[in-house]
Amino acid sequence: MSISKIGGTGTDYWELISSVTPTAASASVNFTGLSTYRKLLLIWDDTTLAASGSVSVRLNNDSSSNYLYTSVDWYSAPLYQNALTIFGTSIGFSPSGTNPQGFVEFGNCDSTGLKSIVNAANSGATASSLVKNQFTGYYKGTSIVSQVNLITDNTFNAAGTVYLYGVK
Repeated sequence: MSISKIGGTGTDYWELISSVTPTAASASVNFTGLSTYRKLLLIWDDTTLAASGSVSVRLNNDSSSNYLYTSVDWYSAPLYQNALTIFGTSIGFSPSGTNPQGFVEFGNCDSTGLKSIVNAANSGATASSLVKNQFTGYYKGTSIVSQVNLITDNTFNAAGTVYLYGVK
């Protein structure tokens, strides 16, 4: 049996666009100049906030109510706890704490159509942090994605790394 590729460009692999260690007292990490990527993956790992808080993600720094997503919270796998559908001004990740970590993947970024929130998750940084969140949905902004913004409701504490990967 022979298997051949059907469609696609042959370059469907993730490449590191940039990585940043947030500076102390900054409230956001911003990646710009991204219009050539059709998929984007934002990862925040071992980040530390100056005080207990949460992080959120925006595309093109758009703070309009253009994000529709469902969040499913798991307090202790496989125990289902809560599901919310939200139309928001960003994708808000919780739990509130000082060590947020997670990821979000966006599709259709090089188009003026809907951008999918393909997969996303968030968790505290320790094993004792039981809240796990999973997200899916879409961003209805009509511009090609040229920037991704990771925002906190207080400030970062200059620890951990934020990575941005892309597929052209």
